[in-house]
Amino acid sequence: MILRISLLTAMTAATLSTMPATAQYRYETGDFATEVVAYHGGNSGHAYDWLSQEPYTNPAAALGRPTVDSCGDDWRIPMDDPVPVNPVYPAFRYYELCTVGYDSYREGMQTVYDGTGYLELKFDHKVFDNPLNPYGSDIIVFGNTMQEIGDSQEWDNGDPQAMSVGSNVFNEPGAVLVSQNGVNWYRLPDPGSESGSATVRGADDFAPTLGRVYDPENPDISISTQYWENQWWGHPTNPTYPVDPAIEPADFDGMTVAEMASAYKGSAGGTGLDIQHLDSGDYDQLAVDAETGMKWIQYVRIENPKDADGEYVGTSTEIDAVADVFARRMGDCNLDGVVDAADYITLKRNIGQASGVDWWENCDLDDDGVVAWSDMDLLSSNFGLDNHEYNLTGAGDGMEVSLLDTSTVPEPATIVLVGLSGLAVLRKRLH
Repeated sequence: MILRISLLTAMTAATLSTMPATAQYRYETGDFATEVVAYHGGNSGHAYDWLSQEPYTNPAAALGRPTVDSCGDDWRIPMDDPVPVNPVYPAFRYYELCTVGYDSYREGMQTVYDGTGYLELKFDHKVFDNPLNPYGSDIIVFGNTMQEIGDSQEWDNGDPQAMSVGSNVFNEPGAVLVSQNGVNWYRLPDPGSESGSATVRGADDFAPTLGRVYDPENPDISISTQYWENQWWGHPTNPTYPVDPAIEPADFDGMTVAEMASAYKGSAGGTGLDIQHLDSGDYDQLAVDAETGMKWIQYVRIENPKDADGEYVGTSTEIDAVADVFARRMGDCNLDGVVDAADYITLKRNIGQASGVDWWENCDLDDDGVVAWSDMDLLSSNFGLDNHEYNLTGAGDGMEVSLLDTSTVPEPATIVLVGLSGLAVLRKRLH
């Protein structure tokens, strides 16, 4: 369990009125895998960074956050120019990615796969199967998947509104296994396997990484150079918030890069994975955390997928990062882990405004495109709660969560008084 504790002291009306209306992600090292436990790249399936000729075999490249800005490819874009990672221009440098290859040998004209590469990573805390995780995703795996570019265009670091995308994605999905102790591993469904009507995804799969939000009204000019002026890309995206897993690559067909980026709602993309998708027997093997009543993992392993016969399939999977999904309670507009007076002030200030570039940035909690009193109702229903204060029944066995207990919800006027009371509030963030 990771607890991030801070103290809110003696808030005043002036302080609250100047708090930024933002849901921007605040980087924390512990949001990502922090340790390489083991790595075997395999004897096949590796490429080289064409700018440096270095292989993609440094497992430490998979630690930390996914790449925000890469560099020019020295072809269409000068190598010294920063290039925000986006769905049609993925990370590609040797220090950004690690390849999980495979073991193989030649037998006549045939390639025989006799083993898998693997990458084992560890978090510095328990990663919980938290009912408040968006879309049920518990971890997000980032690779260098790329959306097809439409109309035979090539990315030149220009206006994202001037380039369209197609319906396909270029990916090399790997299998994902999870563990509590790094010894007993449980395999999530292999990408491409049968799982009802749901799309089974793996590592280095959909959705392509997005390093920055598309925000031409607030471009980050710090990444401009004498050769290139950033006019479109704003602050870094949130790598702890998954893209809706119901979205398919074909859903973006015909959109511009700008429209696709906007549809991410501030997410950095990646493949969101739910540990409840484990085989039921494997899921039952996971221990329950005594304090929270939740199942958890702490280790992630990426390796080659298997075919229907259980044989490994040689795949070159690139890994950029693995993130712990941040549990979100409806109403936590500023993503500090608690629904409180600061969120109320933000929402009230933005009544009547459109949604921002980030999910919940202006407190459009019901995602209808505008901040309205219906959003205030949602916030009020969770006022005073943080992202681990909920009622669990049957913890660890089909947990049911009560999120909207309104019996102790204060009226809006009371909310303001609580925020201005000067009382210290202890806040905890629990993944």
